Amino acid sequence: MGSGDDGAVKRIWFIRHAESEAQAGLSEDYVNSPLSERGREQAWALAGPLSGATFDCIVVSPLARAWQTFELSRARARRAVFDSRAAEHFTDPSHYRAILPVETPPIAEPDPHDAWLRDPRQRMTDLLDDLLARPERSIVVFAHWGLFNHLLPMYLGMDCYAGAARAFMDNTGVSLLEVGEEGRRTVRYWNRRAREEDFAAPEDG
Repeated sequence: MGSGDDGAVKRIWFIRHAESEAQAGLSEDYVNSPLSERGREQAWALAGPLSGATFDCIVVSPLARAWQTFELSRARARRAVFDSRAAEHFTDPSHYRAILPVETPPIAEPDPHDAWLRDPRQRMTDLLDDLLARPERSIVVFAHWGLFNHLLPMYLGMDCYAGAARAFMDNTGVSLLEVGEEGRRTVRYWNRRAREEDFAAPEDG
């Protein structure tokens, strides 16, 4: 499961973080809030569906609510790496100045990009291009709804700022994108509640 050994199909799972203290009204820190108690329970609930899968790579936003979700989910991969390009989308990246430098625990490789203050469109473009170009066939991204909401239209070749549609994701919602051998891009599912079969190689059709 999740090993990416089923031919040339690349699979990229997006997993939104669990409920944060800011979402629960317990903190005014909307930039780097940790998980609420309910959020910790939501993240723990991912462990069962993820228990049978080992992925090629896991990419983790260095923001606390994302890495805590990853840590509690017990998701396994041959490689896990923090990536500041996967941080939440803010039109004005200066929101991040107050929390820099961001410290992360040794549960994944350190962030090599330091993309916090970069133009958000370019940051997201670089992240998506990298995800699509990576040799790994099974990749999981633990990150944020605002980011995923912009990455989806970019993945489909649309203007992520056109505002024509929104792709909502619930806390710990799971989405799966696939890229076929000829580069054809597919959205296999979006914002699904995690199930063990969602991390296996899906059937065609």
